[in-house]
Amino acid sequence: MRSVARSENLQFIDNSAQQAQDLKDVGADKALKRDVSRAIDLHIEGESGLGVTAGNLGLPPYQVGLGFTEGRDPAKAHRLANRLISSLSQHWTVQRVPSSQGILPMKGCGG
Repeated sequence: MRSVARSENLQFIDNSAQQAQDLKDVGADKALKRDVSRAIDLHIEGESGLGVTAGNLGLPPYQVGLGFTEGRDPAKAHRLANRLISSLSQHWTVQRVPSSQGILPMKGCGG
């Protein structure tokens, strides 16, 4: 995500450490029954509302969900989404989820 953001002149934000600390501060590590230091909270931000968020809260720690926002330039947002998905697909299994469904843990995907 960082390299795609850089090549597109977009801002990359890694808020994972802060999210882990916030979860620990409110005791979510005990409720979630997992190591919150494995929390993932990444963002790509552009102008006019364009963006991508990646996180694993509510998913197994080895699975990550991505959410995309179009902002005012849907064509640019779709190009970014396709490029990012293509890049991630070179290293990991990527499954597209209809926006009407929401993200759920992948069945049969071991850690």
